[in-house]
Amino acid sequence: MPRFSISLLVENAINEQINTIIELYTDISHEHTTKGNHSYEHKRLRKFLKTKDAIAVILKDQQRVIGVLMGLPLRYEDEDLIKIWLQRDFDIQKLYFLDDILLQPQYRSNAFAKELLATAHDWIANFKTYTHFALQTLETSNRPFWLDSGYQPIEKSLASQEETKCCWIKEV
Repeated sequence: MPRFSISLLVENAINEQINTIIELYTDISHEHTTKGNHSYEHKRLRKFLKTKDAIAVILKDQQRVIGVLMGLPLRYEDEDLIKIWLQRDFDIQKLYFLDDILLQPQYRSNAFAKELLATAHDWIANFKTYTHFALQTLETSNRPFWLDSGYQPIEKSLASQEETKCCWIKEV
């Protein structure tokens, strides 16, 4: 058995792994998570269980989940996030939002992140419903990685009330 494996989860498969995914979110100190706040992440990530076209791409080392990338149609995200894209005249029905790429610290590498991202991109492109991928990061969060992955930044003044946020867009 290979040491590392990537799996794409949808619907019931997300439900089967949701507690493991929540644990990963609460264990990792990350710019969009509340470290250690299990109830916050539980509530936030539960929307992936009820959302059509939601995905979870997980990376395992043997049987241990060490990384995850979650995604869902942008129209199911928070109102404040949706406003960002409406300001730029995007059709919200055609945008697919990718959440943070989370990796345990000892496994953080662009190679693992690219594999998670490529798996999500390939799956969502097959829907033929969405025209763009959208995401939000800290402005300083690995800018070369996102540019190399084909994303273009949206002006930070439009991206968020917080100057440190940056939104990214990529055609499907």
